[in-house]
Amino acid sequence: MHFNTKLIIAFLVAAMTPSSLASLQGGCSGSYMGVGVCVHTADCTANGGSYISGFCPGDPEDVKCCVKKVQVGNQIGKCLPTYQCYSGRILDGYCPGNESVKLCIQ
Repeated sequence: MHFNTKLIIAFLVAAMTPSSLASLQGGCSGSYMGVGVCVHTADCTANGGSYISGFCPGDPEDVKCCVKKVQVGNQIGKCLPTYQCYSGRILDGYCPGNESVKLCIQ
């Protein structure tokens, strides 16, 4: 193998390790439930979200992928880390987590 091929393979393996997939307040994908944010389960349910296990590896046991959709007027949004809100249309006060997690209107 060439050096570049080995480097690419090493990068791909490192990128796929579970500890790099999610972190507290970071984005996650709850499989069939859609995208969400890794938060404490108590915060998720207290704010009307649903969570799924196994999508926030490396975090404490009570941190799960929280998925919450909210309808504001005739618009629907999802709770996401602000860096994942590609529309740029962000609303405060609807989501569990810290100040980096907001409602992203799709």
